[in-house]
Amino acid sequence: MTTPIEVIIADDHALFRQGLKSMLRLQPDVTVVAELERASDLLPTLERHRCDVLLLDLQMERNALADIETLAQRVAIVVVTASERTDEATRPSAPGRAGSCSSASRSRR
Repeated sequence: MTTPIEVIIADDHALFRQGLKSMLRLQPDVTVVAELERASDLLPTLERHRCDVLLLDLQMERNALADIETLAQRVAIVVVTASERTDEATRPSAPGRAGSCSSASRSRR
């Protein structure tokens, strides 16, 4: 039996966090160990909970982009954002970024 990947979800939208957590529960090798809704809670949460991956929304009560380099010294980060302006966080050289995905939906006409 393999050790599950431990994940923390950081997003200010409760419904999005709940949906993401529900999807991750379907994966037998992933465990959500904590969730938070404020960027100011990032470091205290990482102090209390060991994790392998942080799923990080950049736009919470403040922009979390500046935190990525510091956080990446502790954990792999996947940026999850609804912002259509993801250029800074998604560029290949973004310090500490392990990956990114957009939760923004675009209508096609």
